[in-house]
Amino acid sequence: MNLQEAEDILKQGLQAYENEKYDEAITLFSRIQNKPEYLSGLYSSAQFFLGWLYCIKDKLLESKKAYLNVRYEERIKVVYAKTQYNLYNLLGDIAYLKNIQLEHDLEIYAHAQALLGYTEESLKEKNKYWQNIPKNSELYVKEKYFIQMVEYITLARIEIQNQFYLIFENVRGVLKNLFTRYEDEQYIAHYTNLTVSKLLLSKKGNEDGFNLKSRLRLNTINLMNDPEEGLLLNSLLCLDKHISTQDSAFIACFTLHHDSLNQFRLYAKEGQQEASGLSLVLGKFFLPKNTMLRKFMKK
Repeated sequence: MNLQEAEDILKQGLQAYENEKYDEAITLFSRIQNKPEYLSGLYSSAQFFLGWLYCIKDKLLESKKAYLNVRYEERIKVVYAKTQYNLYNLLGDIAYLKNIQLEHDLEIYAHAQALLGYTEESLKEKNKYWQNIPKNSELYVKEKYFIQMVEYITLARIEIQNQFYLIFENVRGVLKNLFTRYEDEQYIAHYTNLTVSKLLLSKKGNEDGFNLKSRLRLNTINLMNDPEEGLLLNSLLCLDKHISTQDSAFIACFTLHHDSLNQFRLYAKEGQQEASGLSLVLGKFFLPKNTMLRKFMKK
């Protein structure tokens, strides 16, 4: 088989794969051999696709054998990196992740370093891998907050780092559940009385004396009428209920229920007069796009 014939067979196999004719694709890819030497790159590419196809067909032993036939060459370095990544997913051996280098492929290397970090038990060792994630990768842009926060946590005293990290991971879990998924969740509402709504919305002076536009204020959690306020969150974040602090927490309240009679009754009346307040419905541009990170300080 000459080079042109092998290239044509590879193209035919890819076409069959794209048309979901998997058995035909397997037959075509299997025809490409490793000899002569100039066919080695095409052979490794064919073996990569065979490994993927066998995995789709749940033939994991055949998939493993095909992937292990892939050899590194400069011209197919991306194929090699993908193969090592797939072998890790198939066999769970982190040695395959360590075979992936930055020069092979930026994004695959970034994901390999992320996974290697998760395999470590020590936060210090986790952070070593996560700091290897290239800043120009899509993964870094997506996980920048997480990567930077872990680095800041490692600045804390060694005996409390793991507790901080556990809290941070629990917070991330809470935040994932707060992502909006439906059209009616694209807006949030804040119920308030008429006087406060004028302060929030007024831009110019008028006969009622509302001269300045006021910012939405956060109120101390200590003034909430629920004595259990915050305790559930403390438990979720693994905070010791016996720990006391001089720090104060401030909150503002919003809801996904934009037109709730009960919320109007509880939060949006003035002078005990029913139906005298407003539900201010706010879009995504109301909230800041970026948040500032603060470092944990050593004590």
